[in-house]
Amino acid sequence: MANDNDAKFDGKFYPVEDDPGHTMTSVKLLSPTEVEITSKRGEKIVSVLHLSVMPDGKSIHGVFESKENNTTSSYELRKLQRYDNWFTKS
Repeated sequence: MANDNDAKFDGKFYPVEDDPGHTMTSVKLLSPTEVEITSKRGEKIVSVLHLSVMPDGKSIHGVFESKENNTTSSYELRKLQRYDNWFTKS
């Protein structure tokens, strides 16, 4: 299930639409290549996601910290190369 929200890069908390947990999300632009997304329920911070665009511009490094589970996960999102000429006429 996906949730939508319209949050500005101003550090204020905005509601996540259609979320039964009443989650609020804050987005901060830390630098031209870094974003931090914090989620809370009530006054309790439940997660923090830090995204950084790598210097080559071809990938994004993410670190997700669950405050509820006391766990941290990291991952890398890579830009896929688009192939326009999969089929060629012979």
